[in-house]
Amino acid sequence: MNIKQFCLIAQLTFLPSLTANADNSFWQFQWDNDVLVGSDGNFTNGAALTWGMNISPNQNSINWLADIQSTFLFKQNTNYRHWGVSFEQRIWTPEDFEQPLPQPNERPYAGHIQLQSFFSTFNEEFSQRNWLAIGLIGKDSGSEWLQTSIHDLIGSPTPEGWHYQVKDQATIQASYEVEKLLLRDIYLDNYQWEMSAYSYNQLGNLVSEANVGLQFRNGPNLARTFGFLSRHYGQTSDWSRLEKNLHMLYANVQLGYRFNDLTIEGNLPYQSNVEVEHLRLETSFGIIYPFESFTASWSLHFYNRAFASDNHYWHGYSSLAINSNF
Repeated sequence: MNIKQFCLIAQLTFLPSLTANADNSFWQFQWDNDVLVGSDGNFTNGAALTWGMNISPNQNSINWLADIQSTFLFKQNTNYRHWGVSFEQRIWTPEDFEQPLPQPNERPYAGHIQLQSFFSTFNEEFSQRNWLAIGLIGKDSGSEWLQTSIHDLIGSPTPEGWHYQVKDQATIQASYEVEKLLLRDIYLDNYQWEMSAYSYNQLGNLVSEANVGLQFRNGPNLARTFGFLSRHYGQTSDWSRLEKNLHMLYANVQLGYRFNDLTIEGNLPYQSNVEVEHLRLETSFGIIYPFESFTASWSLHFYNRAFASDNHYWHGYSSLAINSNF
């Protein structure tokens, strides 16, 4: 599948669903980069644009795609439901991106674009989400052009090894996440803290993995936004439910097992010696602050090496997101 076919499938599959009733919609732009943690290489840059809608309690059918996704969730008492789509691009590079020759013992260059649909259900103690996605990895993702242009703009060295990137291939992904409240308590008048457990899983030719984790939140009226945080890249919710000008803090720790990773194991124009590191360890810390007209969030993410021969066991990146309602 090339970029023209990808755009055609996107138009026929996802875009007609946007004609659904969306009187109460929200959007988010997210940008991720490793510059603030003082490193380069591995996951080095990402961006996601997400649109979603609140589904009214008496609305049984949303659109054909959302109706299909809703059948793959367990039945639950629901306070809120969201459906939407997002477009994302992510870039991975070796640590020494100024090296013009193949680096068989380093992570290969890889770029990926993806269009996905999500469906979410929430109540005060239990939440579920699932995603269906199609994408492209390789030259047609436009990642080489994007990274080179950004480096030229900010005066950074030009990445020299993109002609050795993972070759073009279509990707198909399905993901599921579930979260259950464990504890919640009130302190300092209006503020609360809570702890929850979650499971996040992906299946597809881009990546397949299974993860479990614990999440901690601190903020006002947490029951209204339980389950709104997600481990899935680019995912968001309607953060207008937060009380204005009162921040929310969060942290999570996660343990998992990765079965396959196309950004490492994909077809290359040279013989690679790199193998996937199956054990996954991740942690993140963040703050969300709702202003009067939009909500801003900033977070730090740390994760263990993605390939077994990586000399650096830990990597990290920062994330900035802006969320608002129509």
